[in-house]
Amino acid sequence: MKRILYFLLLFISFSATAAWDKSVLVGEWERYKYGYNHTYQYLKINDDFSGVYNEITPKSETYTIKFSKTNITFHEGYVVLTLEKNLKLLLSAWGSRETGYTTRLLGQSFIYTVEGDEIKLINTIPLSFNSATNESILSFKKKIEDEKAKSR
Repeated sequence: MKRILYFLLLFISFSATAAWDKSVLVGEWERYKYGYNHTYQYLKINDDFSGVYNEITPKSETYTIKFSKTNITFHEGYVVLTLEKNLKLLLSAWGSRETGYTTRLLGQSFIYTVEGDEIKLINTIPLSFNSATNESILSFKKKIEDEKAKSR
């Protein structure tokens, strides 16, 4: 009976795999928002989970926030990235590089204030980041410039 239990536990431990591989977060990611306020967001996550977040506004202003692994809280299936005192991103990866599927980072940004012991939510924005390419940011800037020229 002990042998059967031992082999059963051994078999289960070999067949068990992690449900979520956090290394799929590593890479360069981008997100566009068209409409009244055009924005381009770029997120780079390095192998050591440090990185940078950039946002380009319609007025071509660029905001850059650098972060380290200490700014990331890992959970099973998702991470919480604290970018600033009042800005957090909740992200989860979709797809797998190993199987060749397109990967995406999906999630939500949370903008809030802290007053004493109370957290007050100001806004949330759904996020969908795709793999970044150098050509994408150039085409985004050109599209914004073309739309500005049309409105003159």
